[in-house]
Amino acid sequence: HPGEQPVIQPGQEGKPPPGQGIRLRARDGYDQPLGWITIEGLEVRRGHDGIKLYNGHDIIIRDCHIHHNWNQGILGTGSRVLIDRNVIAHNGTDPEEDRRSLLHGIYATGTEFTITNNIIHSNSAYGIQVAASDYDESLMASPEFSQAKDWLISNNTLALNRHAAGLVLWQDGVENCIVQNNIFYRNASPNGIVFYTQGGRRHTVRNNIFYPPGTTMHVPDEDAYVGSDNKEIGPEFVDAGAFDFRLNPESPAIDAGTHERAPEVDIEGTTRPQGNGIDIGAYEFVPEDPA
Repeated sequence: HPGEQPVIQPGQEGKPPPGQGIRLRARDGYDQPLGWITIEGLEVRRGHDGIKLYNGHDIIIRDCHIHHNWNQGILGTGSRVLIDRNVIAHNGTDPEEDRRSLLHGIYATGTEFTITNNIIHSNSAYGIQVAASDYDESLMASPEFSQAKDWLISNNTLALNRHAAGLVLWQDGVENCIVQNNIFYRNASPNGIVFYTQGGRRHTVRNNIFYPPGTTMHVPDEDAYVGSDNKEIGPEFVDAGAFDFRLNPESPAIDAGTHERAPEVDIEGTTRPQGNGIDIGAYEFVPEDPA
C-alpha cells in the first residue's frame, strides 16, 4: 500500500491505555541488552508510552509520527540510539494535574544518543529530557545505560511544549552534549534549555534560535556550557499555529547553522545545504527555481 503508514494504537482517546505502543525488551529480562533494531515509518498513538526502550543499543527510530500517548513519547535507556526525522507531538495526555510537568516528548538516559531533524511540539512538559541516574545492575546492562554522555541534539524544532522548556539536561552524569542548529519556539518558561546540577560539564550550545527573546536558558552554574552564535529572534515559520514549521524565505534560520556534525538531509530527506549554509531547525529551505 504505497504512501500509507501503519498505525499502532493500543488504547482509546481519554482512557488509560492497556500497554505500550512499542516495547523493546530482551526476552531474558529488563536488565539485559537488546540491539540492532530499526523502527521506521510507523504512526504510534494512544499507548502508555509511544516507544519504550530497556537497555537498547544500536537502535534507529526514524520517520515515525509518535503522538497522543498517555505518558512519554519515547522513554528509556539506550546506547548508540538515533532518533531522526520524526514528529513527536501531543504526548502526555494523562489528565492528572500533578503529572503534567513529568510527561515529555523524549525522556532518555544513556550514551551517544543522536537526535536530529525532529519536530517535537505540544507535549505536556519538556520536548527532550536528557537524564542520568545512579547505576543499578538489577535494571541496567552496564554503566553506559545509566549516564547521559556524548549526545548530539541537532537541527530539531522544539515548539509549543506546554508546561516546560524545550530541553533539559538533568542530574550529574550528563556530560559532553552538543546542542546545535535547533529552533526553540514558544515553549513554557524558560522556553529554551534548562541545566540542573550541570556545572563544568563541557556542554556546547551553538547556532540555535530562541524565541521569544529573554527566554533562552536557565543556568544555575555559569560554567555549565560554552555558547556561540545563538540568536534570540523570530524564526519566521510558514504557519506555526497550524504546526507548519517550514521556513519562510525571509527566515533568519536560513544558512545560519553550523556544518560541523549537521545531518546530511532534513526531515523530508532534502539534502543539506540547499543554499550557502546549513539552515537551523528541522527543515532545509529550498529556494524556488527562478525559471
